[in-house]
Amino acid sequence: MGASGEGVARGAGLDDAAAELRSWASTVLPGVTVALGPPSREPAQEQVSLHLVQIEGHPPPRGPRRPPLQVDLHFLVTAVSPRPESELRMVGELLFAALARDDLDVTMGPVTPELWQALGAAPRAAFLLRLPFRRELPEPRAPLVRKPLTEVMVSVPLWGQVLGPGDIPLAGASIEVPSLQLFTRADGEGRFRFGSVPPKPPPRVVVRAKGGVQTFDGPEVPGTPLTIHFPIEEG
Repeated sequence: MGASGEGVARGAGLDDAAAELRSWASTVLPGVTVALGPPSREPAQEQVSLHLVQIEGHPPPRGPRRPPLQVDLHFLVTAVSPRPESELRMVGELLFAALARDDLDVTMGPVTPELWQALGAAPRAAFLLRLPFRRELPEPRAPLVRKPLTEVMVSVPLWGQVLGPGDIPLAGASIEVPSLQLFTRADGEGRFRFGSVPPKPPPRVVVRAKGGVQTFDGPEVPGTPLTIHFPIEEG
């Protein structure tokens, strides 16, 4: 995680991603202990809990380059305190701080009773954060080209807008081109842009918004704007 807005943690291991998330929570709630692991059953003091509850894999994208290894880390974020009102305050501060960032995805929805039972903790205010974690692989050394090139690869921009029902712009939607290892987020008007992609074949685009994931074909005419109508299921 970082201020770059790419929304992908990079490091030597999963402990690096957890440490960065812990550091972020400490800046949101200075002076509050931030622990990695399930929430305490009998809180003696105010404490934030960040617990990795799921690791979701990504199939490697197809392409000429060696793809990175990437997984999604799902953290349960909650707080414990001898005072219930303090738990609500801490979870609320973390929730809105995460929503204000472009590089964190908040998963809305109830935490299942089965998860609380597995953790051996009583249900309390909580939410889930999705953090992509990527480990780059070294590129194999390509052989020297000893013949003149006969083709010139021309690139074009890939840009457009993500719209929800009623053509309402989906600000903050994540847009990914897996085959090219590109990632960005839509601005306040739902607009996005990648500066350079191959014109053919049109790259497929994966959009994540409002807890849903959809895959769309690229523009039929390279370089023209792509309008994505993203369906949102009613909860």
